[in-house]
Amino acid sequence: MRRTIKRILFWLPFAALGLALLYKAIAPPTPTGWTEYTVKSGDTLWGIASAYGDDYDPRHIVYAIEEKNGCGSNIHVGDALLVPEY
Repeated sequence: MRRTIKRILFWLPFAALGLALLYKAIAPPTPTGWTEYTVKSGDTLWGIASAYGDDYDPRHIVYAIEEKNGCGSNIHVGDALLVPEY
């Protein structure tokens, strides 16, 4: 019994860290602001989101860009997009 408690206490911080990292990967981030980005040839929403999203899941950032700009996945060279800052 005592050994089991020691094992639990040993692994508990690792489990908490794992859950925190999982939450950061899954939870949609809250932008601290928005910056304007002009679409260039070869740009995709996924690529833009990856460049501006740091460690966050790009899917959430793509969704935020689409919602803020009302563009869906259709972007064109020269479009000015508001992109979230984190």
